[in-house]
Order: sequence, then C-alpha cells, then structure tokens
Amino acid sequence: MAGSKLINIIQNAGKMSTGETTDLLFGDVTSISPLKIKIDNRFEVDEKFLILSALVKETTISALPDIILWRGLRVGDKVRVLRVNKGQMFYVMEREEGID
Repeated sequence: MAGSKLINIIQNAGKMSTGETTDLLFGDVTSISPLKIKIDNRFEVDEKFLILSALVKETTISALPDIILWRGLRVGDKVRVLRVNKGQMFYVMEREEGID
C-alpha cells in the first residue's frame, strides 16, 4: 500500500504545473534593513516573503572572544534561493561565495 502511494506520487510529480514545484533561483542582496533580495535580475522580494536558513543568519559562539560561526547577509551577497509554497515564499539557502 505504501509502495503504491509512492509510485503515484512519483508518477504525478511530472504532471504538476510549474508553480507547484520547487525551483532553484539565484539572487543578490540589495538591502539589509529591511532585507530585500533581487531574484534572477527580474523581481525583488522583501523579508516578509523570505525564510532564512541558519547559514545566512549571523551565528556566534559565546566565548572570550566571541567567535562568529556564520556571518549575516550583506548588500551585494549572491545567494541561492528556493522558490517554495507555489511561489509565495522563498527559502534563502546559502551565499554562493561560501564561508568567509
């Protein structure tokens, strides 16, 4: 029974309209406060439609001195973004440059 459900999901995945799938997009941070990201040089998304992964949030380890594990986003950062929830939300995964 579970196997047949999985087969149906896989078979129907290709039949979904484009708006229902998850897309990998690329963006540029254009503003920090409020946070705005320009997606694929086509449109700008503000913070109410963005979900940030831990990799793009400033994270520190409290020690003497504090150690910055991940830095927050900065204007000009290039980011990888997933379009989710039928294009209503955007999940900011990581900076393209990696760790610095």
